[in-house]
Amino acid sequence: MNEDLKLFLEDSEEQLETMEEVLIDITELPSLDDVTKDQINAVFRAMHTIKGNAGMFGLDEIVSFTHKAESLLDKVRNDEVKLTKELVDLFLKINDHVRMLVELSVNEQQMDDDQKAQHNELLEAMKKYLDAKEPVVPVADETVVVEEDQADFDGYDITIELYEDFFLKKEDIFAIFKLLDVIGNIIDFETDVSRLPEFDKLDPKKAYIRFHFMYQSDETLENIVDNFELLKGLVNIVIKKQSQVVYELDPQHPIQSSPQEEPKPQEEAKPQDVSTPPEAPKAPEAPKAPEAPKPQEAAKAAPPAKKQEKKSYTLRVNSEKVDMLMNKISEMVILNARLIQYAMDKNDFELEENVLKMSDLIEKIRDGVMNIRMVQVGDSFAKFRRIILETAKKVGKDVHFEIVGGDTELDKSMVEKITDPLIHILRNSVDHGIETPEERVAKGKPPRGTIILKAYPDSGMIVIEISDDGRGINKDRILQKAIEKGIVPKDANLSERDIYNLMFAPGISTADKISDISGRGVGMDVVKKNIDSLRGSIDIQSEIDKGTKITIRLPLTLAIIDGFLVKVANVKYVIPLELIKECIELTPTQKEKVQKHGYIALRKKILPILDMKEFFEIKTDKSLRENIVIVRYGNLEVGLLVDEFYGEFQTVIKPLGELFEKVQGISGGTILGSGEVGLIFDIPRLIEYRIALELKKGE
Repeated sequence: MNEDLKLFLEDSEEQLETMEEVLIDITELPSLDDVTKDQINAVFRAMHTIKGNAGMFGLDEIVSFTHKAESLLDKVRNDEVKLTKELVDLFLKINDHVRMLVELSVNEQQMDDDQKAQHNELLEAMKKYLDAKEPVVPVADETVVVEEDQADFDGYDITIELYEDFFLKKEDIFAIFKLLDVIGNIIDFETDVSRLPEFDKLDPKKAYIRFHFMYQSDETLENIVDNFELLKGLVNIVIKKQSQVVYELDPQHPIQSSPQEEPKPQEEAKPQDVSTPPEAPKAPEAPKAPEAPKPQEAAKAAPPAKKQEKKSYTLRVNSEKVDMLMNKISEMVILNARLIQYAMDKNDFELEENVLKMSDLIEKIRDGVMNIRMVQVGDSFAKFRRIILETAKKVGKDVHFEIVGGDTELDKSMVEKITDPLIHILRNSVDHGIETPEERVAKGKPPRGTIILKAYPDSGMIVIEISDDGRGINKDRILQKAIEKGIVPKDANLSERDIYNLMFAPGISTADKISDISGRGVGMDVVKKNIDSLRGSIDIQSEIDKGTKITIRLPLTLAIIDGFLVKVANVKYVIPLELIKECIELTPTQKEKVQKHGYIALRKKILPILDMKEFFEIKTDKSLRENIVIVRYGNLEVGLLVDEFYGEFQTVIKPLGELFEKVQGISGGTILGSGEVGLIFDIPRLIEYRIALELKKGE
């Protein structure tokens, strides 16, 4: 796929997402009488833009289909066709079908039999609303004969003049001709080269050509000229009908009626000044008209316009290129750590100082690249509205879906990997979280249920919450299911949190009946595995007839983290810096309390301590210095007992492989400056483990 087609694909996706969002907004309105003209126009513009862009690439199948959809939308916005729920559903199906057509076209694939059947069904559905006389795609009339005298010609007389810098902008004027020929018929085409200078003065980078042709179409003038909007600032276009100008793209840059022999008029400027019609001497000044709005100090107005253009540039970069750059930066981080270690071993202070400066630069580059990878989650979460709508319709429920904190940013790779787990959770919330309207009314609730998807940053992590006001989860039923499947013994005495965590065990489901949405006993265990693989955690809270809240915590990125290097026995470990609250050295009194009770009193609060030597079952003598790293995850805090602190350390996270992936308390590894492998603490799991020990003591 070439770069132009990639841009077409990306732009089409944006237009289709906009269209889908507006249509879903419309479905959530209390009445279709509340639909605004702006909403209908937004849907129309999206379809029109896709049609125009597809025409530029000669994708006639897309142009033909979107043209009919655009015509139907045009009738809706002109109140010729009444908008109904059925019609909104049809436009949503059209949206999906256009997405499929775009993907097939850019991959140079054809529709299969099922897709063709769907294509024809949608065309037939649209035809019911459209006037039978209106053609789906105007076809060129082979029998049209154009006389030399065009006085009686009922079409349009079109002149297109290229600006001198047209070719520098890498635009293709013939793509516009292709599009025009799809929605109409180009007749009597002429290329005017009268503006060409003498050969020795010709600049191959400049455009001197003008095109003139007669044009017929069943389209309205408005629909025809809409296709020229993309060329604004690149060409001027004048359209005449019956010798009268009916449209001009750039009136400030008028097309001269007699542009011949531009170099000579300057010599004859004075004699020709009297001859007003051609005004040959003034012709060279015409290109300056757009940048000189003389009523308001043209000289002062021009410079700010240039500055604004520089600020507005947006660069689209393939995500694979950014990923490659991130991988290279990761290698630089590892190499830089070795250089720092080398400088320290050699006691070379000058080298160490330069390497530290390099570290600072690498960190800034790393942060810059990571910022490029960060995207607002709201853009990705918007697609869930359609999933909620379709799922609710399928199970006969009325659901309001709300996104909070859509401007929260997360690494794009993380967003892509969290999408599937979120879809499963949201479908479950609709299917057996939210009650039917009748059940809700009987419980004294409003008939429409609510699901909220919320995102926000917290302690260097991103928190995603999915909450509903549905029936809640029956924890007794979950426990009973777990006992029946032999997951826990009959006499198990579990906390509420432990019972809800059983939801993530394979085969556990609380659904009354199996459906294609949920209830097959698979899904939530896969959700947890996916989130664990992202070094995240998931937690469930619920209350009968009040609702359920599922909380997911994720690191900001999977690639590089700022860590804190510590030592336990003879092994070095890394703790993610954003999860560290503080570090303290134990006093003799505190050491005694840790040995006896497993906790210390710190600022009038009890802090549970996890001895990392005991956790990893390392048998060594007690070190003279024992230190506590207080880590925080969510609203839980635990102190990790370690031997030594080494300070901050920039860490490239490396997977440990299948052999070590199930080691409890470790989430990955990294390469230290000395060449050793350092292990990264899995803080959420370590905190969960220590809190569970505390709960068992209290039983």
